[in-house]
Amino acid sequence: MGGFIKGGMCATVAWGVAWPVEVVKSKKQGMEAARYKGLSTWSILQDTAKSEGIKGLYRGFLPGAIRSCLANGVGMAVYQFTQSFRKD
Repeated sequence: MGGFIKGGMCATVAWGVAWPVEVVKSKKQGMEAARYKGLSTWSILQDTAKSEGIKGLYRGFLPGAIRSCLANGVGMAVYQFTQSFRKD
């Protein structure tokens, strides 16, 4: 169970750091792509922070964090389980 918790939490914290860049990527690839054509990631990040605040930079984070926590927690638990079969 410890691997599940550690793996899930560490990955989710990392997603929290990277999430604003993920929001910018989604804006450049999504329906708003024409609006952001030719702009840098940094300028889109600043524009989003200015117009939508911190809430805009973390839009959709909760579902992403839940998925990250579950997927990476299970991955770490399975990894630890399979490592228990090693014979060094």
